[in-house]
Amino acid sequence: MIIIVSSQAKSSEKLSRAAKIVGYQSFEADHSWKMPDNIKQALGAVYGGDLFCESIADQMGWSLISNPADWVVKLPKDYTARNIFASTIEGALKHKEKKFFIKSPTKLFKARVCEAPVTFPTNVLNDHPILISDYVNFTSEYKCFVKNKKVVSICCYKWTNEFNTPANYGKNNKEVITFVNKMLADARVECVSATVINVGKHGKLDDNGNGLAVIDSEPAYMSEIYGCEISASLDTIMSSCGVKNN
Repeated sequence: MIIIVSSQAKSSEKLSRAAKIVGYQSFEADHSWKMPDNIKQALGAVYGGDLFCESIADQMGWSLISNPADWVVKLPKDYTARNIFASTIEGALKHKEKKFFIKSPTKLFKARVCEAPVTFPTNVLNDHPILISDYVNFTSEYKCFVKNKKVVSICCYKWTNEFNTPANYGKNNKEVITFVNKMLADARVECVSATVINVGKHGKLDDNGNGLAVIDSEPAYMSEIYGCEISASLDTIMSSCGVKNN
C-alpha cells in the first residue's frame, strides 16, 4: 500500500510518518505531479488539493470517494439548523439576504460570511457552483473522520476565536460523536463509506447533541487533520480511494 502526498498539503508530513509506522510506503509528488512507472497501479491513496488528487488518481487507476458537492443541501433540516441551497456566483451576486454564508465545494476561494451586495475576484466565473446558506453563528467547530457511517476520529478545531489549539481538541467530542452517529443511522441520510463531516455548535448542548449542526462534508483525501487521531484519519483517507472499474 502507498500514500501519495502533495508537499503543499499541511498534513502531508504527519501522514507520511504515520504511513511508515504502519508499514505503508509514502511518496511525495514533485511539482510535475508525474508518477514514476514503478509505482503506477499500486494500491493506496492520495492526499492533497482537488486538482492534485484528481491527477494522481487518474495516473494510478484509482477512483476518488466523496459525498456529492450538494450533500449538505439534501440533509434534513434537523441536522443543518438552517436553509442551504446550491447556486452559482451569479446567484450569490443577486442574493438579497443581508447576511449569508457562501462556500465553493472545489475550494476555489475561502468560505466566508457575506453581506449583500457581494463581490468576487474577476477570475471567478459567474457559473462557478457554490453553496449558499443562512448565516448561523457557530461558536465552535469540529472535524469528524467517518468510516462506514461511524465517527472514527474527531477534534474541536475552532473554539470561540481560537483556531487549531491543542488544549481545545477534546472539547464536546462525546456530544458531537453522538450527534453525527445518530444522523448517519437515519435512513434519510446517505453517506459514502469514507469521508469527513464538519460540525458546528450554535446552541446549548445536551447529551443527544442538540445545539449542533452539520456545516458540510469534504473528501477525506483533501481534509486537514488538525488534532484528529492520526492512525484512524489515515485509515479513512486510505479508504477514500478505490480501484477504478474497467
